[in-house]
Amino acid sequence: MADLVELVDRYMEEHKLWNMEGPSGVRRFETFLTALGGYGHEGFSDTLREFLQDNPGAINAIIEWIGTLHVKEWEENLIACVEPFDSNDE
Repeated sequence: MADLVELVDRYMEEHKLWNMEGPSGVRRFETFLTALGGYGHEGFSDTLREFLQDNPGAINAIIEWIGTLHVKEWEENLIACVEPFDSNDE
């Protein structure tokens, strides 16, 4: 089975969500958080949204940090959102 880092990478690649710059990057991040477990559906405060729009590296750092965690629910949610793994991937 893939670890969370690999699942995050697969999800971001399959859904073309790597560019996190500006307002569209924040929307992509919200899409990712929604897939992870419904966290992005209410959006961010204006202050946080402006910060993230101006600092896409912060979004990337959060995504990398998420990949290092071992949250079974997040893994299951992302597995449901990515193409099935073939036997050579595991």
